[in-house]
Amino acid sequence: MRLMRSLPSARVLPLMAVDVAAVYGSYAGALLLRFDGEVPGASWTIYWQLAPAVAAGYVAANLIFGVYHAAWKYGGIRDLFYLSMAVVSVTIVVTAVNTFDFAFPRRDLPLSVNLIGGGLIFLTMASTKLWPHLNTMQFTAITRNGGGKRVLIVGAGDSGQLVAREFLHNPHWGYRPVCFVDDDQRKVGVRIHGIPVAGDHYQIPRLVARYRIEEVALAMPTISRKNFEEIMHLCRKANVSVNIVPSAVEILSGKVDRAVTVRFR
Repeated sequence: MRLMRSLPSARVLPLMAVDVAAVYGSYAGALLLRFDGEVPGASWTIYWQLAPAVAAGYVAANLIFGVYHAAWKYGGIRDLFYLSMAVVSVTIVVTAVNTFDFAFPRRDLPLSVNLIGGGLIFLTMASTKLWPHLNTMQFTAITRNGGGKRVLIVGAGDSGQLVAREFLHNPHWGYRPVCFVDDDQRKVGVRIHGIPVAGDHYQIPRLVARYRIEEVALAMPTISRKNFEEIMHLCRKANVSVNIVPSAVEILSGKVDRAVTVRFR
């Protein structure tokens, strides 16, 4: 487990402040939900007395589980797992303290408030931390008004989604992924990073015209010679250039060091 042992840096302090606000807001929301908006005064008193300690507990857990060391712009399941472990750990401790009346009367702060608060805290923290990732991955293609070359990606597997992700993360490269094609019919109609899988490779000429494609990126580490020749023929027919994207294995092995571009103009 990646435990953080160093003192918080200046970069981490704003993140901690956001998490403290998330705890305060989530517990207030849990109280309002538990009492249908009519929270007794005694419960608000307990809330204000204990919120600082509870917030400190959640921040400490995030430090222990290394949540503040994650690059959330590229956040994934593993990062969410560590965040969930931090939140669940503190929620269990706070609920146990409430259960055995160690610190505060259960009647003034019902057990359900701790559980509801824990759920809201996880959702709030996850949302605020993943926002840069979601903003880049899901909204870039929408907010950019036609900037860069319009690219069709052949292959909606791991390699294809990595190519699309890199294009979205690096708009200064001047490429805009517009759609995928993939021969797996289960993927057709699905969106990857907000980009539709619009058909199979036989649809390339139609999609080039429909989406005003300027370049095709072939991102298929394994492809039969027949399919490769068909794709090249269809791209030639559509009069669009093809970039053959090498796999990570090919790059690391030294077989190739860059994409190969085939132009038909």
